[in-house]
Amino acid sequence: MQKIVIAVVALALIIPTGFIGVGALTGGQDSTDAGGPGAASPVVEDTRPAVDPADQPARPQLAMPPLPAAVDQQTPAGAEAAVRYLLDSYPAMMTTGDTSAWEQVVSPQCAVCTQFLDNAQALSAQDGYLVGGEFTVDDTRFSGTGEPPASGTVEVRFREAEGLLIDDPTRQGTPIPPVSGTLSAQVAWDGSRWRVRDMALAPDHQGAAGSDGGAG
Repeated sequence: MQKIVIAVVALALIIPTGFIGVGALTGGQDSTDAGGPGAASPVVEDTRPAVDPADQPARPQLAMPPLPAAVDQQTPAGAEAAVRYLLDSYPAMMTTGDTSAWEQVVSPQCAVCTQFLDNAQALSAQDGYLVGGEFTVDDTRFSGTGEPPASGTVEVRFREAEGLLIDDPTRQGTPIPPVSGTLSAQVAWDGSRWRVRDMALAPDHQGAAGSDGGAG
């Protein structure tokens, strides 16, 4: 079973040990060794209490939200809709393991986006899921180049509700504290749709998570 740990300020990103550090999203130094993604991981003993899987919180029954039509329009509103959709569909992706929603609006060149997809699939393969962790978007702003815009940056002010990560049904879940901040996403028009090419996070409280990518 692949070991999974939490990085709170990275949008509650689920991270397999040794793959990528929280700094990859917050813009700081990656916490992994120079080996980078795929490097050998240290063996970490799971000291959480054992639990009966029947006593775990029920897996939420979440429907994937539909893709907004605006995403296919070369407008500032379309660019903003693409980034908002990542947050709107995040809880369902992390609960069901269905990555198709994100794959519709992220670029294959977005390394951070790809890590989210890999982690959602890894969590699902371990029969894990996320409880809670819904996002509320308070404001979105787009600054672009070209007329109509062909690329730019979308900044999203958000709040994420507290949640619980069940990464191993036989172990006590990991609480995810609420977090708020600004998500900055680089977006580009691919000829028919807006796609996210990179993401970075500026949390309201920089100390919310440790530099080792563990829960803060």
